[in-house]
This record gives sequence, structure tokens and C-alpha cells, in this order.
Amino acid sequence: TVRKIIEDCMKNMHPIYHIKELMIKRELAKDPALANQSWDRFLPKFKKKNVKRKKPTKIGKGKKDTVFPPAPVESKIDAQIASGEYFLSQDAKRRRAAAEKLEKQKDALSASAKRRDEAFIAPKEEEKDEKKRRKSAVGDDDVAAAAARLAKKGSEKKSDEKKKRKSEDASAFVMEDGSAKKAKKEKKQKRDD
Repeated sequence: TVRKIIEDCMKNMHPIYHIKELMIKRELAKDPALANQSWDRFLPKFKKKNVKRKKPTKIGKGKKDTVFPPAPVESKIDAQIASGEYFLSQDAKRRRAAAEKLEKQKDALSASAKRRDEAFIAPKEEEKDEKKRRKSAVGDDDVAAAAARLAKKGSEKKSDEKKKRKSEDASAFVMEDGSAKKAKKEKKQKRDD
């Protein structure tokens, strides 16, 4: 059994499972009533789990080892000393910061003004063929003439309708028999429909 435990251990099975099994067998051996029976029902049944190992990530070409370490990054104070700003007085620093701020504001203003002015620039018209120009010119004349004719007809119809209404209203006023009211209602319904 020791051989089996070790072999299973090599197959990635923990020895605690075998130890539990051996402990249960020892207890069952003490009971004379179970000596002739099969002990399979008492023994634990462990399922083998196939746990997939994580594959190591591919290690790319690493950095070349250099004999000397990289140069240290320059600190803020070192940069100020190099530019000469470190030795300026507080007032001079404020003036310089204000001048830089003003310069940035001017740049931003000019950029925004440019953007606003772009809205007022007319888009470029595409050059059309002469044939298309002729067709559109002829079409425009036709459209204008048709619009004038339609406007004239519309005004004539309106004046005819007004004359009819006036004559009907006058006759209805003279007669006063209630039929005029019905006629008005009918006209109103026709207009609404």
C-alpha cells in the first residue's frame, strides 16, 4: 500500500485520501460482523480532477544588460537651477508665470477666434458642366412661370369665393328662415374636412 500511495502521489493525488481510507479500513477490521462483507460502500470515493496548469506567459526579449545603470532623472530643483529660475526672487517668478499665462491666453483666444471665423466662410461651390447649367437655368424659368400662374389662379378663386359668400349672406339675411345657419355649418364642416 505504501507503494500505491507514493505512485498516486507522483500522479498528483494527495496522500491524505489514502490515509483516510486506511483509517476507515482499520475501524472496519475491528468489527467482526463486517469482516466477510465488502467495504466499498464505507470507503470514500474521490473524483479525480484534471486541473489545468496555467501556461507561463511568453517572456519577450528582455532589455540588454548594461554595465552602467541609467542616468538619474533630473529633479525639479535641478531643472530650475539649470534654467536660472531657482535664483530669481518671488516677484520675478510671479511676473514670469503671469507672462507665460498671458501668452497662453493669447494663443487660446486666437485659436477660438479662428474657429468662430470658419463658420462665416462660404463653402466652395463645385463647378458644374455647361449642360447642367443650361438645364437648371431653363428649369428655373419654368418653375418661376408656373409659380406665377398658380398664384394668379389662387387669387382668382379667392375673389370668386368671396363674391359668392357675400351674395349668399345677403340673401340669407333677407330671408331669415334658418337655412342660412345650416348652410354655414355645412360649409364650415367641408372646410374642416
